[in-house]
Amino acid sequence: MTAHLLYEGETEKKLFEILGAEGRKVKFNAWSNDVRKLLRLIRANDTVYIVYDTDAIDKKSLERFKENIKSLRKISKKIILIQQNKNMEDELVSACKGITLKELCIAFNASFSSKNDFKSKFIKSNSCLDTLIRLNFDKNLLFNKQIIQQLDQFSELLGKPKYTE
Repeated sequence: MTAHLLYEGETEKKLFEILGAEGRKVKFNAWSNDVRKLLRLIRANDTVYIVYDTDAIDKKSLERFKENIKSLRKISKKIILIQQNKNMEDELVSACKGITLKELCIAFNASFSSKNDFKSKFIKSNSCLDTLIRLNFDKNLLFNKQIIQQLDQFSELLGKPKYTE
């Protein structure tokens, strides 16, 4: 059995690497890409984690996402949806008890007015986990939201990644 962690962006990849999330990390946006390109890599006993944000959903991307899940379910019996609170920055704020997005940005010496600046500083940081820990980070608080209404038909798939540490 192999685990595959499908993530949307480099910020997610960095977070999952520093937390020791299990799985082969593959950059893939389930809202905009067709999963058929990845199906040859996945076996029936594999676990597939799909990390996704919820800040920009339109009708076309919603249909693509649903079709991707249906295609994956035909191959793998273990699909786990990992839903972010809007986006990764908001997810990190949720997991750092009592801080604001502005405080998160300041901790990484990033401009509060630029998401790209935060992402860049987060990715380049050599002390990412230490900085998060100073902000009262608790990985158990990550990905705790209920599934969004548009994906309610997949609510039984909602879960969290497994960490090797």
